[in-house]
Amino acid sequence: MLKKLLNKDTIKLDIVANDWKEAIFKGCEILLDKGYIEKKYIDSIIKNIEENGPYIVITKGVAFPHSKPEDGVNHLAMSLVTLKEPVYFGHEQNDPVRLVITLAAVDSNTHLSALSKFISLLRSSEDIEKIINSKTKEEVIKIIEKF
Repeated sequence: MLKKLLNKDTIKLDIVANDWKEAIFKGCEILLDKGYIEKKYIDSIIKNIEENGPYIVITKGVAFPHSKPEDGVNHLAMSLVTLKEPVYFGHEQNDPVRLVITLAAVDSNTHLSALSKFISLLRSSEDIEKIINSKTKEEVIKIIEKF
């Protein structure tokens, strides 16, 4: 399931982002351009972080932006963006971020298989580091295919 959602069309490498808001936008922009989400989904993610802190920085160097399906999700989707330079989200333990993996879920169930595989990937700091340092989308896909 993970490799169905993260593919050449939903992966971008070495993206420039000047701050955490831009990093989130860059990850969401892929999904917005494909019609998978609406602009209000991005706004909802940013608002949630402003109100609740950088809870989306879930492990060292990795942000996992997401919001509720009713906040503007049209289709189950994920995107993966590596950042050219690290970005600080304000998380004491897990900053700075170099990898942004965005989830757009249409309900509370359909994404669970992909989420399970994603959690397995997060447990492998070696594979996370390989993804961050990947030079091609094919390298990233090869790593994702293991999960």
